[in-house]
Amino acid sequence: MGLITLVLGIMLLVQLLYVIPYIEKHEVENEQAHQEEIAYNIAMRLDAEILRYQDRLLEMVGLQELRDMNIAEQSDVLEQYAEVMQLISTLWVMDAGGWFVSSSDMEDLTVFTTRSYADEPYFYVPFEQGEAYYATPRFYPSVKVLAVTIAVPIESDTGERAGVLLGTLILNHLIEMIVDYPLEGGTTAYVVDSEGTVLAHSGIDLFALEEGPLSLNYSNLPMVQSVMAGESSGSQIYEHDDRSYFSSYTTLESNRWGVVVGRSMNLVTTEASAMSRRLLLVNGGLFGFALLVVLFFSRQIMAEERESVKKLEQSELNFRTVANFTYDWELWIGPEGKIIYISPSCERVTGYSADEFIGDPSLIEKLVHPEDRETVVNHNIKEFKGRSILSMEFRIITRSGEERWLSHVCQSVYSFGGAWIGRRISNRDITELKRDEVMLRKASDEKDVLLREIHHRVKNNMQVISSILRLQSRRVEDKQSQTMFLESQERIQSIALIHEKLYQSSDLAGIVFGEYLSSLIAHLSTVYGVNRDRIKVEIDAGDILLDIATAMPCSLIVNELVSNSLKYAFHGDREGKLCVSLNHRGDNELELIVSDDGTGFPEQDFHNQRRMGFQLVHTLVAQLGGKIELDSDGGTTFRIVFKKQER
Repeated sequence: MGLITLVLGIMLLVQLLYVIPYIEKHEVENEQAHQEEIAYNIAMRLDAEILRYQDRLLEMVGLQELRDMNIAEQSDVLEQYAEVMQLISTLWVMDAGGWFVSSSDMEDLTVFTTRSYADEPYFYVPFEQGEAYYATPRFYPSVKVLAVTIAVPIESDTGERAGVLLGTLILNHLIEMIVDYPLEGGTTAYVVDSEGTVLAHSGIDLFALEEGPLSLNYSNLPMVQSVMAGESSGSQIYEHDDRSYFSSYTTLESNRWGVVVGRSMNLVTTEASAMSRRLLLVNGGLFGFALLVVLFFSRQIMAEERESVKKLEQSELNFRTVANFTYDWELWIGPEGKIIYISPSCERVTGYSADEFIGDPSLIEKLVHPEDRETVVNHNIKEFKGRSILSMEFRIITRSGEERWLSHVCQSVYSFGGAWIGRRISNRDITELKRDEVMLRKASDEKDVLLREIHHRVKNNMQVISSILRLQSRRVEDKQSQTMFLESQERIQSIALIHEKLYQSSDLAGIVFGEYLSSLIAHLSTVYGVNRDRIKVEIDAGDILLDIATAMPCSLIVNELVSNSLKYAFHGDREGKLCVSLNHRGDNELELIVSDDGTGFPEQDFHNQRRMGFQLVHTLVAQLGGKIELDSDGGTTFRIVFKKQER
């Protein structure tokens, strides 16, 4: 509420200093534009009327009777034109010597034939300068006519000046034009000639003046003086009879007479003053009301402010209590690198109190383990140059000399206005976690060693079994029995090879099956004496990794199918190609293909469950949860699709 009162007070002051003067200035500008428009319109009407008769006179001087100075015929011509030109009362012709030689009213002519009038401006101005001349207006009391004489030069056919044509223009209707022009209350308009004499006035009946209509002269007024000085238009405020007036003027193009429109400044600013009073009244009332409300509610507002301060203090106490009792070591470092806040938990972590850190800000870096100090210093430089969240782990040496690990996280702190006010740092003691990590790593390493040893021993045991079978087969003379011993031996060898690859692998969870296939097929090729130049072997398995549960049945399946191809697909010197591939099929399936372009494999033999090799293949495919298909078109292709086991 106090803010509202202040705003209203400022608004009141602004109105007094700026708004009210602006309103008055705006009203004056509007009045000026309005007056200039009226003066311009009146001047345009007067000019149009006067120039119309001036143009008629200029038209007449082109008549041959006037150009030849044919005095005998001039009177008739002048009389005819005078009858047609309604506001021209009389027309005269003067010769080159300044003598009146003819007139539309011959009775008037006798008065002017006694001398030459070459010394009068209405003769020598048009005759010598070749331009129209307007004489000083005159009033004729007998007929109550106000008129002005217009004189224009007459030129002969040779271009020489032959005389002057004069016409008397009656101005009474022009006076009525000014009187009848619609003006707002208090606005006056009048016409003055080049000497300041008032010819027409919207507010004064000039013919009712005791001394006649030409007795009123305003040459002492600034606006009229501007007209007399030949200025075309303007506006100004002036003082007259202890009153201020605002007037605008425009001069006529035809004869440099002036049209002046004026109004009292009191009337000009009346509306602005009324609006200003209303504004002051309304805003003054609002200001007074707001002031009363502020005074009335001041006690309550002050009580609420005291309560707010109390709550703020309690809130600060609560937050400080939470900060002081945090488990982690918390810091707030300002933009200049000074410690603004440090939690008391620093003493539990480092053995040094908060006051010791505040007294010596470099103590933080001094505690860092010598081997980690350079890393921490570089981190701090990066921390204050950037605005991102940063983290790291390092060791410190406590007051008691104990080595401890800290997890360090820092991030920028901003004010409510968005200004950067430093960094917030949180240090957590992770010494016990680090010790547990060491123990877990040691246990994991021991487990890896144990597994490798198991795979190594299994592989060796398989080799022993294979050797026993080989020795036993030498005692058997039956060919079929020897074949059975050899096949069993190869199956055991494929299993042993799995354990050998696991023993050699960096990841004990599985083997890269492509590498295994290369070793297995190379071994089988050697066993069956395959000529690599005659039978080409292609292996495509990429970097697919299989765990032991999947790799074991796959290896036995490949052993059976590849052994079958090497033994039966390429008889004699037949050349061919053997292909083994393992690829992804979709998101969770694998496809194992063993194919050759040999003699082909009878489908009935494939379904013969009495053959141990294919009985074993079907059993292993079922173990994998897969399906096997045989394609004997152009060779033999076994396609096995099974689900990929999640590790």
